Amino acid sequence: MHVLIVDDEPSIRETFQIFLENEGYQVSTATDFFEAEPILRRSLFPRIEQMEEGPGQPVDIVVADIILPRVNGLALLERVREIDEDIPVVIITGEPDVKTAAEALRLGAYDYVTKPVTQQVLIQVVNRAADRRRLAMEKRRLEAENLAYQVHLEEMVAERTAELEQRNRELGTLVEIGQDISASLELNTVLERLTYRAAQVCGADQCSVFLIDQERGRIVPLMSQLRDVRKSESMWSLLKEPGYVVSIEDMPGAQRIIQERQPLYIPDVKTSSLPSYLVEPSGIKSLLIVPLISQDRVIGAMALGHTEPEHTFSPIQVNLAMAIATQAAIDIENARLFEQVHKQVAQLTVVSHVARQITSILDQDRLLPAITQAIQEGFDYYSVLLFLTDPAAGVLRLVGIAGGFKSLLPQGDTQSINVGLIGEAGKTGQSLLVNDVEQDPRYVPGVPGIPTRSELCVPLKLANRVIGVLDVQETQVDAFDETDVLALETLADQIAVAIENARLYENSLRHAEELALIHNVDVAITSILDLDEVLQIIYEQINAVMPLVSFYIGLYDEKRNILHVPITVENGQRMPPLEITLDESSGLSGWVIRTGQPLWVDDMEVEQDTLPVRSIDYGAPMRALMTLPLITKGRVIGVISAQSDRPHAFDEEHRQLFAGIATQVAIAVENARLYQDMAQRTRTLRLLADASAGMMGSLEPQEITDHLLTALSQRFVAANSISVFERGLSNNHANNYVNDYVIVSAEWSPGDQSVFLPVGTRVKLSRQPWMRQLFLTRQWVYVPDMEQSAWWNIATEDERQLVRERGITAVLSLPLISQEQVIGAVSIRLGTPLPEPIDELVDWAQTLVNQATSALVAARLYRQLETQKDTLAQAYRELQETNRLRTELVQNVGHELRTPLALIKGYAELVCHETLGPLNEAQRNAMEIVMARTATLEHLIYNLTMLQRVPREALAMEPICLNEILQRVCNEFRLRADRNDLRFRMDLSDDMPSIKGDQQRLELVFSHLLDNAVKFSPNGGTITIRGWWDEDHVYVSIQDQGVGIPSEHLDRIFERFYQVDGSASRQFSGMGVGLALVWEIVEAHSGSVDVESHPGAGSTFTVTFPRPR
Repeated sequence: MHVLIVDDEPSIRETFQIFLENEGYQVSTATDFFEAEPILRRSLFPRIEQMEEGPGQPVDIVVADIILPRVNGLALLERVREIDEDIPVVIITGEPDVKTAAEALRLGAYDYVTKPVTQQVLIQVVNRAADRRRLAMEKRRLEAENLAYQVHLEEMVAERTAELEQRNRELGTLVEIGQDISASLELNTVLERLTYRAAQVCGADQCSVFLIDQERGRIVPLMSQLRDVRKSESMWSLLKEPGYVVSIEDMPGAQRIIQERQPLYIPDVKTSSLPSYLVEPSGIKSLLIVPLISQDRVIGAMALGHTEPEHTFSPIQVNLAMAIATQAAIDIENARLFEQVHKQVAQLTVVSHVARQITSILDQDRLLPAITQAIQEGFDYYSVLLFLTDPAAGVLRLVGIAGGFKSLLPQGDTQSINVGLIGEAGKTGQSLLVNDVEQDPRYVPGVPGIPTRSELCVPLKLANRVIGVLDVQETQVDAFDETDVLALETLADQIAVAIENARLYENSLRHAEELALIHNVDVAITSILDLDEVLQIIYEQINAVMPLVSFYIGLYDEKRNILHVPITVENGQRMPPLEITLDESSGLSGWVIRTGQPLWVDDMEVEQDTLPVRSIDYGAPMRALMTLPLITKGRVIGVISAQSDRPHAFDEEHRQLFAGIATQVAIAVENARLYQDMAQRTRTLRLLADASAGMMGSLEPQEITDHLLTALSQRFVAANSISVFERGLSNNHANNYVNDYVIVSAEWSPGDQSVFLPVGTRVKLSRQPWMRQLFLTRQWVYVPDMEQSAWWNIATEDERQLVRERGITAVLSLPLISQEQVIGAVSIRLGTPLPEPIDELVDWAQTLVNQATSALVAARLYRQLETQKDTLAQAYRELQETNRLRTELVQNVGHELRTPLALIKGYAELVCHETLGPLNEAQRNAMEIVMARTATLEHLIYNLTMLQRVPREALAMEPICLNEILQRVCNEFRLRADRNDLRFRMDLSDDMPSIKGDQQRLELVFSHLLDNAVKFSPNGGTITIRGWWDEDHVYVSIQDQGVGIPSEHLDRIFERFYQVDGSASRQFSGMGVGLALVWEIVEAHSGSVDVESHPGAGSTFTVTFPRPR
């Protein structure tokens, strides 16, 4: 075969040339359209001698790149079709494009291949193209030979016309028959014309034609007709019975004509060795059997029969029969050959059509049925079956069926790879053609009623690996030949590729679905905290990509050894939740939880006896199983299981995906559990907070106990009664509470039940052992089983009956503790024991009870305070009246003293100034003392009057320079300081900011502070006046080295009329008004006064004013 490679890339041309030459092809190359055209033109004038290998051989196959310089590959394709439409053209592209591919196929491209092109793909494509080219060339050869034979025959007839004129009458009919039967190459038409014309010419009532298969020792009937052009119904019904054949051994006459190659005349069939079942239905009396000889080989026989007795054939009729048989043998062979070629062409056309049809489908579920349907319709086979191998199970699985067996075999049916013809083809990878299955020991009858006689099994191979078997069957023997084998093998290669492409496409979709599943599960886990909703989403996502019949997720409660199954789905129906106690008989799920190991079962029926434990039959029947533990932080928290009713339903990818999902489910379960715990904690904390707020916001004991009982009843859902007890009075001094009692102060019971203990009921602690223990230990007491408690032994029968009737099984009692004393208790009677562990729940209850205790104590205190309120109000009113009288007294005293004091001062000044007469030294000293005491008294009266005028609204506010005020005040006290040998140290900055204030009153503030500093400082001491500021305030401090102030008096020195030394014998005079006046004036200026003092170490007073904004 001569292959032309057209590509502008030298490396590709050289590589393709090496590949093809290694396979025995002659290869020519061209870079573009114009180099290729001269090589192609050789095919315009093919010669027989050019069929031999040589440089002038015509091109048989073209392999061309679609992208070429100047003129593209599609134009080259059109040119090839113009030169010789039977030359297959393979288009190669590096950029696959559906439109370009469709255009190439429309223009007649044989195949369309995408780069990169491997050696295997190139050889496969070129080999198929070569097969097609050979078939086309063979067809041409046969047509040429047939035409040549016709010409040759006519020439022989013309040459011998003169010689045969004497036999013209006899042979005219023979020629007419020859022309008649030779005018068609359709086998059935040839046989029909042959049988009725031979019967007419030879004077027979009936003519039948048989083919003789010497290799198999069989005679196959082809046609039987009467001379009036009617088919012999009796013979036809017999001979055309499906699968009907006659053994050569049953017909000695057939053996004779094969050996002698001469006509056989049987004058009386009854006395012959012919089988009676063959001659009696037709009524034949005598029979002439003439051999059909072609190429010195007996290929069949023509039987001419008479239905009338004693009727014979003349020598002329025998000679005519021989001549007709000779012509018929040639025509039958030509018709069979033409039919074979026609069948090959038709089959290759069908192959191409089917290949195009199946390669356009990527959905495997649609592809597999489409393959069988297209083959059955295209080849008109009785039945077409498609099996795919399942290596793990060692079986072939039926995946596609079309034709007569469709209603008899179920989709998905399997058969062993070691059984039958189909299994043989799947195991050996070789095609099997069996034209009579009854003669082949490997054939295993299938379903009763399947009329198989011929079977052709072709393996589907991919990279030398058998992936399936294509099986076609017919109801007649000899239904298949090598053309069927070639066509189906060609198609099988393309089917294998199509299935692989569909598998790859399905895998890509599956991977996409799995990624979407994992993403959706991730989204559900991270965005949804409701466990039930998360589990439902997980099931829906898994069910979308796996063949599930049953699915469940179980959550393991290790403390209770219970498997809680919140989601179970059977055949798409969600079942109610259930709980399973785990033990040795808990089945596969129990084993997975105990061991923490995954469990994979491909086929439960096969592996049942090898499982570590026996499975429990529950729900839908299963064959395949995946059960995995849910593990988080090294701890098994549950199990997830997926089941299918089909064996081997889950492959390795399913397992890997399921294992990944199991990890995600474990995370989701753990997150949901944490969320539920957090939500429960939040609810309980909110309940606690709401109840606490209600209790702490109330001062009514009844409201407090109502809040307490409501919260406890909501938190303890199993409670059927709750009592609040107050401790009664006790005469027990031993503190063993034997004779003590408690009183029911509040009681709660469900709405449909009466109270357990009425309010006011007294309960002796000696009758309640756990209550007495509570008072002794000041700790809560829990009785998990009333009937097993100490109380049950001392209880009366009525008390026991009441407990039974109310369904009380457990009791929790909590103390009300205030100031280390138990003042009461709360008892919660439960219908079911508390779930373990109880510590967190009891701590919550105790916290609530403690809050209630605090609220009740506060309510009691409030009631006590309420009782004292009137007394305090009266005392306050009396204090206000006292203060009013004191203020009025101060005002009156100040007013009454000011006038006589002014007179005293005036006369004293007259005396001192000697206006009334001269004074001696003693008199002058006395008057100076009077003047000093008068000034002191005047100052005291001024302070008293100023105390009544300090309010803020009475101030005359203006910008004040503190440095100036401090300088003036220091100057006023300098003479007095000099007398006491005191020194003023001024630490004032020149740029101290001004403040807003009342100058007169501020001078009074610093005068009082400086007066105290001078008064209390020892002789020779230093008084330090400092001033500083920051961003918001201005500060002035006056520090002395005086006697100091004891710490117990510091909090009161700014009170009115308060004196550190209030005794009559005190060392320093004063009324306790100065510092009070300082405080009130500074406070009226939005400032503050601070003092720091230690006895014997002096005092420092610091005045702070706000800086104006």
